[in-house]
Amino acid sequence: VHMKDHCIIVPPNVSKNHCTRVVGLTPEIENLMHDLRLDILPEDYFICGKDLIPSKMSAADASYRKAWLEMRRELNLPETMQLYSLKDTGITNMLENGVPAIDVMKQAGHHDLAMTSRYANHRDTRIAQKMYNNNLSFGSEKEEN
Repeated sequence: VHMKDHCIIVPPNVSKNHCTRVVGLTPEIENLMHDLRLDILPEDYFICGKDLIPSKMSAADASYRKAWLEMRRELNLPETMQLYSLKDTGITNMLENGVPAIDVMKQAGHHDLAMTSRYANHRDTRIAQKMYNNNLSFGSEKEEN
């Protein structure tokens, strides 16, 4: 966790694709991390370490699955919602809020925009309002002579 740079750096030896990832933090996330005292951890600690508490040792995959199942049950979320669904929602929210697609791609750790697009939920709940506000024309205007 690099609070001064507003990011988390995931080194290649622990990242899924074996490449360094830099994941940006929002002020809201930084405040939550501060409240949980995650901002004072040594830089080589995993936020979700052994037993899902910060430590030098990473948590086992089974720990994440078990914790997610318990959380999903407590929040009454549908069984179809997977932990990765949260990343998909984040991608969609960033795109809907005007974050450039290339930046969303980098934040998601994707190598191309096609992958980012695949994970984006393609509904835009504000499309009708955007079309109206932009006064879009579809060629139905009469030509003036």
